[in-house]
Amino acid sequence: MLGRCSLNKVRRNRSLKPTLGRLTVDAYAAQHPGSPSRKTIQSVGVHLVRLCLFLERGLVPAKANEAMLAAAKHRAHYAWLEPPASLGALTVADVDTTVGIVAHQAAVRAWAAQMWAVWSPHHATVRAWASAA
Repeated sequence: MLGRCSLNKVRRNRSLKPTLGRLTVDAYAAQHPGSPSRKTIQSVGVHLVRLCLFLERGLVPAKANEAMLAAAKHRAHYAWLEPPASLGALTVADVDTTVGIVAHQAAVRAWAAQMWAVWSPHHATVRAWASAA
């Protein structure tokens, strides 16, 4: 679960820039995939789909969210993606230590990009899920 400080920043960022709140949640979910279960498979799947839509396809927040929701209609067919050996050096703690909105935005974007990159062995699968939208 995101810490109180992170949740407050997410709430603030949602009102300032919807992308940041969503990227924060997506990065966190991708970094904490849990163990194989229908719930975790679907959760990690939809969050990786949205990272793909934001970072690779450059969709604006509303369009990325709409496309993610459309792709999520097929989540019952998602399969467990073996998490990478390393889930990256940047974490929510790094985002929490930022001072100022510009630094916070940069940290969230770097964390989200890192999380998409570490899941690269599964990019083809996630892209296919994203294309189902």
